[in-house]
Amino acid sequence: MGLLPSTNLDNFWVTVLLLKHGEGNDCADIEAAIGQFLKYQVFMSLLNWSSNRNAIPPVKNDEDKQAIMLISFLSNCLGFPTENPDFLGFLLNELRRFETSFNRYIADQVNQDAYGYEQKSFKLLSWLTEAKLTSILDFNYTDHSFSHSEAMHVIYDRNIHGSIEDQPIIGIDQSMFPAVDRKYEFSKTYRVLEATKRHVDQSVMSHQIKQIVFFGHSLGPADYSYFQSVFDYLDIYENNVEIIFGFAPYGDLSVDAAAHVQEPRVAVLFDEYGKSMDNQAHGNNLLHKLLLENRLSIHNYKNAEEMSYFEYKRFNGGE
Repeated sequence: MGLLPSTNLDNFWVTVLLLKHGEGNDCADIEAAIGQFLKYQVFMSLLNWSSNRNAIPPVKNDEDKQAIMLISFLSNCLGFPTENPDFLGFLLNELRRFETSFNRYIADQVNQDAYGYEQKSFKLLSWLTEAKLTSILDFNYTDHSFSHSEAMHVIYDRNIHGSIEDQPIIGIDQSMFPAVDRKYEFSKTYRVLEATKRHVDQSVMSHQIKQIVFFGHSLGPADYSYFQSVFDYLDIYENNVEIIFGFAPYGDLSVDAAAHVQEPRVAVLFDEYGKSMDNQAHGNNLLHKLLLENRLSIHNYKNAEEMSYFEYKRFNGGE
């Protein structure tokens, strides 16, 4: 997700993204930017400054420069309180403000052509499910009420990180900080826990699952904990579970170029998952085992008529 047309620029996390973009980083990955900020010295500099306004860091490196710019932004643009400041509470509130703006942006995009979006999504989901009984763990924020139709064969679906009908959840992977650290509140796990106060869903998991299909997910580290939970639950090393990573070329990417984007992401995902396994010998050869048993594949899906709506627009030069 990038800097969005409807996102307020007077937001702390938008400013962090702009600074990261200035370093040549991908400004689209706000979750990585949040995690890096909370881990690095810039955070400590601002935390010290929030309780002692005289604690301005000397400019010795690029991180110090970032801290000075963010201090100026906090002071002049956001009016950060001088009395009883709660810096982490402020950062969480700024994240919620970002989510609200992001929610409006996604809703606006869908509403520009709600019928077209639903039609393309219906066709895409039909292809993915192949008329099989299916449970959907959706990492997007759009709703798809059509998935409940008999034609879809969908047993259950859940927007794990909220939806435009509720409130999107943006966060970091829960493994970055221990639960006793207040920065853990920025994790998706904690924020999904907060959301259970609003509603409780049934489980998307079942030991009857024999196939896992990924589509449209960047396989970013912020969601590794979810993937690990799914792989552990289904015991993919021992059980005959097939795993498919689907992709569709978009923009100017050829099929081969799009595949080359996906392949290292898949390799890194299983390398990281292997490190979490109790049996390290199994973890080290997991990817090899899945390939040897023909249980892992990367599938190209380039039929523009059945792409997701936004991929279809990009593929055809739309905005």
